[in-house]
Amino acid sequence: MGLRGLQVLICLLVLTACSGSAGTLDITRAVLDPAGNRLNVDLDLRLSATHLDALDHGVPLRLEFITAPLAGAGTIEAIELVYSPLSDHYEMRRSDESAPRVFQTRAQLLAALDRISLPVAGGATQGFVRARLNIDALPPALRMTARFDRRWQLETRTSPWQA
Repeated sequence: MGLRGLQVLICLLVLTACSGSAGTLDITRAVLDPAGNRLNVDLDLRLSATHLDALDHGVPLRLEFITAPLAGAGTIEAIELVYSPLSDHYEMRRSDESAPRVFQTRAQLLAALDRISLPVAGGATQGFVRARLNIDALPPALRMTARFDRRWQLETRTSPWQA
């Protein structure tokens, strides 16, 4: 993205920030799978108009999922949402997968986030999970605005899970 494109994007985001509501991110359920090595998390994600405009203009959005077993080390799983204008498709890139999942529409991409599976340290039977949009992963020109504009804020409450 060139300087001109970034200026246009910033103008669009500033205009969008003048109206609209904040997005929401909630964990509705977190259950350990029978094998005990994956945490299945049901999400209710509603991106704000600001998030959607940024995504549609090629700004990647990185969601981070923090799992913290009561005993043992926690993990952070990143899921990056990306729109590729040249190939006109959306991608979901996970830190634990080598190839991105490709979607033809934004609606398909967002629907794929209704339920996700996160790695958990073996033997953990209970713990906590939370999710957030990583503001620091945004392009530098957007970070300061995103820190103070509630329309950019996405973070769940900490949710317990157990076997």
